[in-house]
Amino acid sequence: MIDFWPEGNQDHQKPFVTVEYVVGDKKGQKTQMTYDYLINATGPKLAFDATPGLVPGENGTYSVCTYDHAQHAWQGLNRQIDKMKLGEKVSIVIGTGHGKATCQGAAFEYILNVEQELRRHKVRDMATITWLSNEYELGDFGMDGMLLSYGGAAVSSREMVSQIFRERGIHSILGAGVYEVKKNEAYYETLDGEYKHISFDFAMLIPAFTGHGFKAFSQEGIDITPKLFKGFMVVDADYTPKPYEEWRAQDWPETYQNPSFDTIFAPGIAFAPPHAISKPRKSIHGTDISPSPPRTGMPSGITAKLVADTIIDRINGKNICS
Repeated sequence: MIDFWPEGNQDHQKPFVTVEYVVGDKKGQKTQMTYDYLINATGPKLAFDATPGLVPGENGTYSVCTYDHAQHAWQGLNRQIDKMKLGEKVSIVIGTGHGKATCQGAAFEYILNVEQELRRHKVRDMATITWLSNEYELGDFGMDGMLLSYGGAAVSSREMVSQIFRERGIHSILGAGVYEVKKNEAYYETLDGEYKHISFDFAMLIPAFTGHGFKAFSQEGIDITPKLFKGFMVVDADYTPKPYEEWRAQDWPETYQNPSFDTIFAPGIAFAPPHAISKPRKSIHGTDISPSPPRTGMPSGITAKLVADTIIDRINGKNICS
């Protein structure tokens, strides 16, 4: 838990944050920390509870969103490999566990790693592997797809992923918003409004991401949370609601600083995006089934470097922030 006091108070020369340390499932001691510059790099809250039954290690589902999750997932997968070596066929499902989940890239990497691991153990023929995703088409990755240079030619990510899946015998279910998980069953709604389910022996489904629910207060103790957070932290993005056709690259932040308090920054998943990147889609029942914008991996590294460069410039007297 973090409470922000961005304006400080009578007892502090500088603004400060109240931090409660958490070790495992145990809450620790609270402490106050003053700052000249504050970087909110807390990443997301893994909102497993947004999909009933989607609990790492329960109902046959796993996660790779933390080191412990990934280690636990390997143990679960290894048990399935042992079963296959004894002649038992298994069903493996990998993808997204919520209609608005992101991190398709991480799930894509994982499904290929799993497929290769099964080949290494010589049990690939004993497994059915299915990609279950809220993407409208393969290779969307929450970015409306990409153009890649391969062998001197431009190749779309849809073509690339489709070819990779065909070569490896990986099935796919697209436009699927998982809304519940039960024992070895994932229930999902399609963009056409159909309600379906898929059985599995092992599943790795990325959960929805949300903000951590941080609070912010003024010098007088007034709650000013909306100035810093709308779920994730507010930064120098254009949050004006606009239709998909009017979205621009310029809507996205440049310095990742909060517009109300220019010494507070939020790179990576910690910042609130101005809108999605992929075209938003809903089922005929009005359910959002469309990836949220990806901000992990390389994007987190790049935005963190931008924040560091901005603070360096500020320290050196170059006030480039608004």
